[in-house]
Amino acid sequence: MSRSSGTFVAPVQFRDVLANCAPQFASYDQQDSQEFLAYMLDTLHEDLKRPPPLGVPLPPSDNDDLEALDAATGAHIAWDRYLVKNSSFLVELFQGQVRSQLRCLTCGKASVTYAPFMTMPLPLPSGSPRDVFSLEQCLHEYFAYVGPFRNKVGNLVQFPVRSMNLNAYVGLPSTPTHTAIVNHGNAWHYFDDSRVSKCDDERDIVTPAAYNLFYVRRQGLTGASASNTGGASKL
Repeated sequence: MSRSSGTFVAPVQFRDVLANCAPQFASYDQQDSQEFLAYMLDTLHEDLKRPPPLGVPLPPSDNDDLEALDAATGAHIAWDRYLVKNSSFLVELFQGQVRSQLRCLTCGKASVTYAPFMTMPLPLPSGSPRDVFSLEQCLHEYFAYVGPFRNKVGNLVQFPVRSMNLNAYVGLPSTPTHTAIVNHGNAWHYFDDSRVSKCDDERDIVTPAAYNLFYVRRQGLTGASASNTGGASKL
């Protein structure tokens, strides 16, 4: 990897304010970046969400009346109901909706729920520590997920650095060293505690250190095809 030094910003004041508001992040011990990301996005969303429009009736507290509808129609109605009280630019950028269904094996009755999500923690398929998985395998494991995933692992997950297609998983078009690799200006850059440098080799992007992946949907595309302008980060 060829890296020439660049400028950087040390968010000391931001960290101090965060520690006052969230004591769980006050220590200088290593923190989980996914937990930090979830806290930050959720807190910003709660403070910045828009009030419900005047004159618009509040939606019901559940979506039991949507169980008889097809998945696309039910999901669309459930999402519109959610936005009445939860509209913010954070939702527009980071949130999605998961539809899940439970069916009784005795009577056959099905229960359908629509739940918003801010991040999607993906479990790894079963295997040895040396196995290499694709991001699609992890997505498949997530949507067929049973039981908690507890152990921290270091397997390599092969993920696309330029585009990712989620059509198979959606029903609607719709002390430690801190490092990140980010795509900016159609080029990849490496960030750590003290410098910013250019990352010339894509083999240095897809590594076992990749932890949080950010993708944004391409404008003008149907379905759930996505192109990433973010990157892989580790905290």
